[in-house]
Amino acid sequence: MPPLNEPVKPTAFEPSNPEPAPPQIIESGGGPPRWVLPTLGVLLALALIVVFWLPGRFDGGAAELASTDNAASIEPAQLATNPAKPAASATEASPWSDAQLAKLRKEAQDVLAVLLDVQYELEEIGVQVWAKDAFEASKSVAAQGDTAYRDRQFIEAKDRFEQALTQLELLAESSPEVLAGYLERARQYIEAGEQQSALDALAIATLIAPVNTDIASVTNRAETLTQLLPLLAKAQEAEEAGDLGSAETFLQQATALDLEHLGAEAEFARVKGARTLERFNRAMSDGYSALDEGLF
Repeated sequence: MPPLNEPVKPTAFEPSNPEPAPPQIIESGGGPPRWVLPTLGVLLALALIVVFWLPGRFDGGAAELASTDNAASIEPAQLATNPAKPAASATEASPWSDAQLAKLRKEAQDVLAVLLDVQYELEEIGVQVWAKDAFEASKSVAAQGDTAYRDRQFIEAKDRFEQALTQLELLAESSPEVLAGYLERARQYIEAGEQQSALDALAIATLIAPVNTDIASVTNRAETLTQLLPLLAKAQEAEEAGDLGSAETFLQQATALDLEHLGAEAEFARVKGARTLERFNRAMSDGYSALDEGLF
């Protein structure tokens, strides 16, 4: 350390020129900015999704639509002119088709309503008894129509219902003729003396026409057989015994019970004629006897 009183000598020096700092170079085309690489990665991922993933999704949807039972069909012409048009939805409704089906369904229902009315009317008059086979056949045809209706085949259902209706209407139209047939059958049973068979035939006739004056009359005749048949038997016994007078009396009583009984009336006329002849022969015999005796 120099002494305190020693004067300070200045040190000679040369000023130096400092080197200028190198300028900052802004690189415009060197390395990419940091945001570029992530962006390219996202775009690449989107491209991969579009190329590989989305087509599989659309193919699966198309297969699902094709396998659906009620999927709407697309005409080939539509595909050719507008291939980008999507297939119709399976639940998509067609107003025109629905209207057509509703119309056909209504027509089938109208025929069915008439069919049921005629069926009920026939059942009320005992068609199951006097026309069982024909009635069951018509019901079978109606059942076929019912099946077609459930399958939404309304045209076929209507045809079957109309066929069954025609058959039932023919049965209804034939009921007066059937009634007359059973009445005639009952009359024949009465003539044959078969009371129970006559009553059975009349029971069926009553099903067809519950209120009928002819049925009431024939039924009364059938019921009188209980009294008429014994009279006919007594008349036969009297005639066989040679008692034409008693036979005539019994037959007269029988015809009074049933004025329409042809057998009783014929027997009465025959026995009456035989008795008349008998009385005539007896009178002639008595006359000849008187002549022989001179009892003029």
